[in-house]
Amino acid sequence: MTQDPYSARVRALFAAPAHAGILENGRSVLVDDQGLRLDPEQPAVYRRLSRVYRELDNPTLALKCLESAARLDPLSGGVAAELKALAADTRVRAAES
Repeated sequence: MTQDPYSARVRALFAAPAHAGILENGRSVLVDDQGLRLDPEQPAVYRRLSRVYRELDNPTLALKCLESAARLDPLSGGVAAELKALAADTRVRAAES
């Protein structure tokens, strides 16, 4: 099976150091500018912020954000599944350290 050259370029772009700056800017927008400051009770903001923290390799903050999303939207199966998977991954990473 051949690899799609476009997806390889996209992965390389996201692995580049500039990607961290883009993610940090996204984190800033979600926390300071538009997200939590305007609507701290919005579970979608916490879920998006969790994804940013995962990309920044900060599983602890990612987990805390997902826990907040789950608390605000306890009926969301997607958040619950994501939280369960992230919690398991965080435990595995902690055991490997």
